[in-house]
Amino acid sequence: MRIVKIIAAILITGAMFMLIAFFCIRSYKFNHNTPNVVIMTGGMGNQMFQYAFAKNLERKTGRKSVFYNYIQKREYSLGVFGINVEFDNYINLNSLEHVAEHADFVYDETLFNKKKPSFYNGYFQNEKYFKDIKWLIKRAFRFPKLAKDDTFNRNLLNKIKKAKNPVFIHIRRGDYIKLGWQLPADYYRDAVKYILEHVDEPTFFVFGIDSSDFIKNELKLNVPYYVVGAKNNRDKQDWKDMYLMSECKHGIIANSTFSWWAAWLGPHQRGGIVVSPTPFVLGHDENIPENWVKIKRKVLIRSKKK
Repeated sequence: MRIVKIIAAILITGAMFMLIAFFCIRSYKFNHNTPNVVIMTGGMGNQMFQYAFAKNLERKTGRKSVFYNYIQKREYSLGVFGINVEFDNYINLNSLEHVAEHADFVYDETLFNKKKPSFYNGYFQNEKYFKDIKWLIKRAFRFPKLAKDDTFNRNLLNKIKKAKNPVFIHIRRGDYIKLGWQLPADYYRDAVKYILEHVDEPTFFVFGIDSSDFIKNELKLNVPYYVVGAKNNRDKQDWKDMYLMSECKHGIIANSTFSWWAAWLGPHQRGGIVVSPTPFVLGHDENIPENWVKIKRKVLIRSKKK
């Protein structure tokens, strides 16, 4: 009987050790194999920033990055680059450390210092988050060729390539008018003036707006220009606008991540002039690269004229 009790005690002790070992191994695997989770939300420009941040996060932490799909009223846009990210909306976010961006557009190096698997919530709209892997990001964001039957965009591309100094102008109104974020015409007039003073024989290509009356009466572009309009946006092919803008030698961007990326992928890489409004949005402009030209504008278009 005593022998039986001894054997039972040994078995119970062994089982306890096995159970402890199981949880230790499980904890080890969680800490070393559980990925970081980065939110993906917003339109194409925002998704590109979040992807670029996640790629550098992988390099700096040695931990895989997956994405939490919070894209609302928009569509996943990175498929045009052949990028199929891994979404995991079933992961237990409560088991992860929550890391939030402290301020829009402001670089925070401490986000890369987290030791535990974390959930990153933010837009990360700053080149500094991926500047040390910019070669990788440029390679990832390569546009496909235009289809042979896409006469509208192919004709525009030919005009851009034939122009001596093609310059894109991106105008964003629509939802920005409701938010009070639209840029005043003064900004565009000053930006065009700067280009005319520094670029020989520029040809302007205006994206994002169909109204030639607005361009003529408000922007008063007394220079050669083409109205590209918003056809690609209506056709849900807005990546083609970003591609065409990136093919220009110089650019005048809106306070928009969409034209920010068009400029960064195109004129910025070729040493062209990029004109950006300052402040960009909400009083911040740290996301504007150092060699871009900043032109002051009013924070709200409805503010009183001086």
